[in-house]
Amino acid sequence: KEFTPLSEQPAAVGGPLSAPRVERLLYQRYGAYSLKRTLIPDEYGRLMIDLLDPKVTDLVLNPAMQVGGLAVALLNYLHEQMTGMYWALGDGDTIQILTQRGEKLFLDARDTVLIEKVKEEFVLSRNDLLDNFIEYNLCGIDTDPVLTQAAKIITRLSGYDGVYLVNRNFLTELPEVFGQAPNPENDIDLVFNVIFGNATFRGDHNIVANYIDQATKLLAKDGRLGYFLRWDFLQLMDGHPFLEMILGRHYFDTILKLSAVPSDLPTALVIIKPLFTEEAPPMRFGALTSSTEIPKFSAQLKGESVSDAIGFLPQSAFSEILK
Repeated sequence: KEFTPLSEQPAAVGGPLSAPRVERLLYQRYGAYSLKRTLIPDEYGRLMIDLLDPKVTDLVLNPAMQVGGLAVALLNYLHEQMTGMYWALGDGDTIQILTQRGEKLFLDARDTVLIEKVKEEFVLSRNDLLDNFIEYNLCGIDTDPVLTQAAKIITRLSGYDGVYLVNRNFLTELPEVFGQAPNPENDIDLVFNVIFGNATFRGDHNIVANYIDQATKLLAKDGRLGYFLRWDFLQLMDGHPFLEMILGRHYFDTILKLSAVPSDLPTALVIIKPLFTEEAPPMRFGALTSSTEIPKFSAQLKGESVSDAIGFLPQSAFSEILK
């Protein structure tokens, strides 16, 4: 038999470019995509967004955004939540929004451009609200330039153009991201209602701890922090002074062990919130062995008793659930 050497040229991309195709190409051609962090299935990304329950008026930060899949899940969620919304001009330069769940949201001085447009045309659409959110309320950050570029492509292919996604270091370059003066403390004069990302970094637990510490400092009083973390990092936190420091001003709202993630290392979906009372509320804990359990869990979030695998435990049970 006559053998032919392998071609040095990459295979041509057949068919139209799509978000899944971009992710497949990264997986096949760019090792850092799958080797440095765990790849999180879309179903679990959407579950995180459901738990964080973002609002179109929230300020949102997505560090460790990877290829933008979580940002797309967020924007899809917001678009769906706008169904059945009502709006009215409020006192002064404000717009009041009534959600289908009866919540009242407010657009204010931060949204001047949209407010002036509505006052002139007396029309407010879902696209107007979402475009305003993308323009002023959302930022994604990743240290990997290739993944940042891929995230820009994937968000655009998913129907969301102009998302502010930057190739910077979340731990050292936050001021530069927001056009503020660099400083050794990496401080900025902003706080965020929602922060989320994929912090399943391999090889250095200190980086993960720094991502958690930096994010908790940026949370607003009503803030919600969601990270995908490696399970062995949570085990390392048990009894560590870092855990005591975090729990001094925050609490675990949710810890879900995701055994079905395609990885050699178990992964956790963790939601952290600021602590306002002397005693922390109980945390929601469960273990999902497949994505088919997500609908049951989502139903339980709405008050339906559908699974005994997910329940509430005191914060002091942190050590027990890691065994």
